[in-house]
Amino acid sequence: MPCSSYMFRMKCRNKIGWSSFSKESDIATTDAAPPDTPNKVFASRVNPDMVHIHWHAPRDNGARITCYVMRGKRVGGIWQEKYSGGADSYVDAEVEGGNKYMYEVRAINSWNRQLTPPPEWTEYKENLKLEKARNAHMRGGKEKKGEGGDEDVDPVVRFRMKRFKFFKELREWNRAPKDRTKLIDIKIRRSHLFTDTLVLFSHYGRTDLLKKPRIIFSGEEGIDSGGLTKDWFLALSRSLTVDVQKIFNAASNGHLEIHQGSEPTPQQLQKFKFAGMVLGKALYERQFLDMPFTKIMYKLILGKDVGIDDLKEVDETLHKSLCWMMDNDVTDIIYETFSVTIVDPVTKKSEEMPLCEDGENRDVTEENKGEYVKLLGEWRTHFSVMQQLESFKQGLNMLCPDNLLKQFTIQELELLFNGKKNIDSDEIRAYTIYQGKIDGASKIVLWFWQLLRDMEVEDKMKLLKFVTGSDRVPLDGFHPPFNITDGEDMTGDMLPRAHTCFNQIVLPRYKAYRVMKEKVKVAIDNTEGFDLS
Repeated sequence: MPCSSYMFRMKCRNKIGWSSFSKESDIATTDAAPPDTPNKVFASRVNPDMVHIHWHAPRDNGARITCYVMRGKRVGGIWQEKYSGGADSYVDAEVEGGNKYMYEVRAINSWNRQLTPPPEWTEYKENLKLEKARNAHMRGGKEKKGEGGDEDVDPVVRFRMKRFKFFKELREWNRAPKDRTKLIDIKIRRSHLFTDTLVLFSHYGRTDLLKKPRIIFSGEEGIDSGGLTKDWFLALSRSLTVDVQKIFNAASNGHLEIHQGSEPTPQQLQKFKFAGMVLGKALYERQFLDMPFTKIMYKLILGKDVGIDDLKEVDETLHKSLCWMMDNDVTDIIYETFSVTIVDPVTKKSEEMPLCEDGENRDVTEENKGEYVKLLGEWRTHFSVMQQLESFKQGLNMLCPDNLLKQFTIQELELLFNGKKNIDSDEIRAYTIYQGKIDGASKIVLWFWQLLRDMEVEDKMKLLKFVTGSDRVPLDGFHPPFNITDGEDMTGDMLPRAHTCFNQIVLPRYKAYRVMKEKVKVAIDNTEGFDLS
């Protein structure tokens, strides 16, 4: 049997008789194997609009099943892949009435995923006579974390434990009141989001920052019961990355570092302090930002050392040059001193900045090149923007001290600041409630999940923001739950409505999937701001 443990004993025989059994052998464990073939697929619903296909999980044979692949075809037609993912059901609506269809499914685990080419399909066919259908999707069973794995502790569980402790200690450190009835109104113009918020924050102390924000967008009727706050944090964090502000700029991998063109003037340092205050306030309010920092930036926040290897992420050209210096003799090739050229922010004149004492008069040689490489790498990664970094951390520390963040890894800090960017329709569906004359098996609901699953990432984020006010999935699920409501009072030519404070979307009773797809697309592409309805 695959992935099974065995022990062996032996005895022998001659013409006189049998010996006794030997002592048992060491334990021997067989390798994992591909999963068993799934049982025959079956349909729970066949009607003029769709067919709902299901399958049961087979035995995994020692390696956790990571994916199911289902494909189907019209009898006499060509096989087409319909679904690939962790669910155990699928609603097929790419069909035409009056035809017969066949379906097959295979399971994949970490063992047979490595096979090239993949093993042959085992076909299980279900002949279904349909009349008419379009698109839909249904979530099935959800994989359990850690099954069949080698990890002793689920990293997700570990992170959640750290995060729970962090938020508890953050409240205690700030002596936060249990009843947060004191609000601070933040009235801003959406078109001047950065400037208006900066002016307000420049007058705030810790006492003000501890109050619960109530966002008021000038010219909009929306009332903030949570949705506007989520939208404000995300939009504000994105405004910090606009190049004209010279706070953060994107490295080659798209992640953010301190803007290399920023100057340590009082006005600019105030912007960096403001950026830190925004991050600290977001952590205190348990809100997400859109500020994916470089590993170097996370290391600097955590107080970790930054080395020459980290330089590659932000300045690959300089990294290659310094690596070349370390691998080659630089005699009569490199004519540099232990200094860099900078521009004075006041006089705008170029001047030499020594990397060490008397560095401008110290030549780089084969003997001391290692020290030069180290100092220049440190200058590029953080010493050149040290004042900006200190101002940023000063703002952050108003609500969040350094020691509370140091328990997290870089990957965990990224998740803590920015949340999950992957939008899994199956995960969202697992925590969804329904209101009105609909349920999880209603046609309009199944169409909605199929639409979300098939969307491009950008549109998924737009839809999530339309419904919840944020384009990120909360780490602990939606509170209140994601809500799909029957728009029985709406006509089929209307756009869907959303109530972000309640994570609610109201869907009219569209007659066709195509119509719903068009209406949802118009809604998410042309909605900015919040109004009463």
